Amino acid sequence: MSAISVSNSTIDELFSTASYQFRIPDYQRPYSWTEKEVSSLLDDIASAFPYGESSESDEDYFLGSVVLIKKRGNPQADIVDGQQRITTLTLILSVICHLLTNETQKSKIRSQLIETVDFLDENKKTPVLRLRDSDDKFFGQWIREGQNLDEITKVDTFDKSASEQRLILNIKYLLEEQLHKPETVEILDWLTHLLKKITRHCYLVTISTEDFNSAYRIFSTINSRGLNLKPNDVLKSEIIGKVHPELRSQYTQIWDIEESDLGRDDFERLFFTIRSFLLNKKAIY
Repeated sequence: MSAISVSNSTIDELFSTASYQFRIPDYQRPYSWTEKEVSSLLDDIASAFPYGESSESDEDYFLGSVVLIKKRGNPQADIVDGQQRITTLTLILSVICHLLTNETQKSKIRSQLIETVDFLDENKKTPVLRLRDSDDKFFGQWIREGQNLDEITKVDTFDKSASEQRLILNIKYLLEEQLHKPETVEILDWLTHLLKKITRHCYLVTISTEDFNSAYRIFSTINSRGLNLKPNDVLKSEIIGKVHPELRSQYTQIWDIEESDLGRDDFERLFFTIRSFLLNKKAIY
């Protein structure tokens, strides 16, 4: 088993391309958080940092852990576990950036936390987060590089993938709810407050290892202890993770098409049914 590195980082430190350039491998499950999970995350942050309290009373808030495949000294990092939180935090930062009126602030957030401009080539940008190949074009166009998120509310979700639909609906939710702004607080004051607390006082523990097998063992251990993953998500990571790297994208696409056609719940039932046939037992849902 390769060496494991564990660090405790603020969102400001994590969302720096000099330290981390996150990528969601193709064998990972799609982005699937709903408004319920997004709302819960915002409520937790707002409860941890009530508006108007003295900054001296701030305590660090732990957002969870992220398991990465990352070589020492190299910022490129494949997310094995934690993509839902990292992606949702990117959505939140993108919405804050969109709602702010100060162009200097907006530019700073986008350049520091969403994508960084290359110092040697101003036309070259390095994103903090890349989604799976099938999702990243949409994510890049609307969230990472989007200049007017209001337009995403007009996008027809009919022909979009399940993960693209979730991105659209969650952006709509964040915009409509104004990131859970309290009624008595002005929106710009709330955005500034929220941005400071998220980037400077919210922490994620990163667990990094240099090879897939080691990362998968960590992932399996964490998710066997109550985190909300479906069994077929774990199975997908195990099966496609063992496919030759050059073929992973092809097999991931096949898997995702079948999952999309059936829907995630029925896709899960399919595996329970197959298992019941193999064990000659009645499937239990």
